[in-house]
Amino acid sequence: MKKYANCQKIFLFLVVALLLTLLFPDASFAYIDPGRGSSFMQIIVAVVLGIVAIPKAIKIFFDSLFGKDKS
Repeated sequence: MKKYANCQKIFLFLVVALLLTLLFPDASFAYIDPGRGSSFMQIIVAVVLGIVAIPKAIKIFFDSLFGKDKS
């Protein structure tokens, strides 16, 4: 579990930052497109999943490249 400790800290930071932003908004009189929120959420999910998936994919690639078998 130590392997993903840094990813968990980053994810926790992003969640806390998002909650603080939503709970304590500044007064704003600008129009924000409703689709913008879903775009931001999609970006955040993609970044988090990328951080988790890319190291594993790189490890699998190099293991197969240098002939390490799972069995």
